[in-house]
Amino acid sequence: MEGVLIFDLQVIICKDDSLQRRDLYQLALTSKSWRHAATPVLWAELRGIAPLLRLMPEDAWQMRARPA
Repeated sequence: MEGVLIFDLQVIICKDDSLQRRDLYQLALTSKSWRHAATPVLWAELRGIAPLLRLMPEDAWQMRARPA
Protein backbone atom coordinates (compact mmCIF):
# COMPACT_ATOMS: atom_id res chain seq x y z
CA MET A 1 0.00 0.00 0.00
CA GLU A 2 2.83 2.38 0.84
CA GLY A 3 4.42 1.90 -2.58
CA VAL A 4 1.18 2.82 -4.31
CA LEU A 5 0.87 6.02 -2.29
CA ILE A 6 4.45 7.01 -3.10
CA PHE A 7 3.89 6.33 -6.80
CA ASP A 8 0.66 8.36 -6.74
CA LEU A 9 2.53 11.28 -5.17
CA GLN A 10 5.26 11.00 -7.81
CA VAL A 11 2.65 11.13 -10.58
CA ILE A 12 1.04 14.20 -9.00
CA ILE A 13 4.45 15.88 -8.84
CA CYS A 14 5.18 14.99 -12.49
CA LYS A 15 1.87 16.49 -13.62
CA ASP A 16 2.65 19.83 -11.97
CA ASP A 17 2.36 22.56 -14.62
CA SER A 18 5.40 24.39 -13.26
CA LEU A 19 7.71 21.58 -14.38
CA GLN A 20 9.31 21.83 -17.79
CA ARG A 21 10.04 18.87 -20.05
CA ARG A 22 13.71 18.88 -19.07
CA ASP A 23 12.69 18.66 -15.40
CA LEU A 24 10.56 15.60 -16.14
CA TYR A 25 13.44 14.10 -18.10
CA GLN A 26 15.77 14.60 -15.14
CA LEU A 27 13.21 13.02 -12.81
CA ALA A 28 12.92 10.04 -15.16
CA LEU A 29 16.68 9.55 -14.94
CA THR A 30 16.67 9.64 -11.14
CA SER A 31 15.36 6.12 -10.43
CA LYS A 32 13.08 3.40 -11.76
CA SER A 33 10.14 4.61 -9.71
CA TRP A 34 10.52 8.18 -10.98
CA ARG A 35 10.96 6.87 -14.54
CA HIS A 36 7.64 5.03 -14.29
CA ALA A 37 5.93 8.20 -13.05
CA ALA A 38 7.56 10.72 -15.42
CA THR A 39 7.68 8.83 -18.72
CA PRO A 40 3.91 8.78 -19.41
CA VAL A 41 3.73 12.51 -18.68
CA LEU A 42 6.63 13.18 -21.07
CA TRP A 43 4.98 11.16 -23.86
CA ALA A 44 1.49 12.58 -23.27
CA GLU A 45 2.20 15.67 -25.34
CA LEU A 46 4.56 15.55 -28.30
CA ARG A 47 5.75 18.50 -30.37
CA GLY A 48 5.48 16.49 -33.58
CA ILE A 49 5.98 13.04 -35.00
CA ALA A 50 9.80 13.15 -34.98
CA PRO A 51 10.18 11.69 -31.44
CA LEU A 52 8.12 8.67 -32.49
CA LEU A 53 10.14 8.21 -35.67
CA ARG A 54 13.38 8.30 -33.69
CA LEU A 55 12.22 5.17 -31.83
CA MET A 56 12.50 3.21 -35.07
CA PRO A 57 15.83 1.84 -36.32
CA GLU A 58 17.94 4.52 -38.01
CA ASP A 59 17.85 2.77 -41.39
CA ALA A 60 14.02 2.77 -41.39
CA TRP A 61 13.55 6.52 -41.92
CA GLN A 62 15.21 9.77 -43.03
CA MET A 63 14.65 13.37 -42.08
CA ARG A 64 14.91 15.93 -44.84
CA ALA A 65 14.65 19.69 -44.73
CA ARG A 66 11.48 21.13 -46.20
CA PRO A 67 12.01 23.03 -49.44
CA ALA A 68 11.82 26.78 -48.92
